[in-house]
Amino acid sequence: MQSQSQSQTTSSHENHVAEQPATRPGWTPMPLEHLPLPTYWPAGLAFGITLIFWSFITSWVILVAGLIVFVASLFGWIQDIRHERKHTTHDQH
Repeated sequence: MQSQSQSQTTSSHENHVAEQPATRPGWTPMPLEHLPLPTYWPAGLAFGITLIFWSFITSWVILVAGLIVFVASLFGWIQDIRHERKHTTHDQH
């Protein structure tokens, strides 16, 4: 009995993944959008901000480290976005 219910669950899951969701009559489906690739830059940016605030109660060395991490992460994230947009606009034309 369990194997039959497991096979039904597996097949319904496979169908859900493989098929586009059905739309109701009169509705139009949402256009497919390009999603950016996952990146670690936002975590670095958050860590830099954390170090900056932590430096208020510790020392200027932590402030310098936080600023370096913040600026490097911001620059890296912007470069990733620019690089990705450059490639997606060439792919569309």
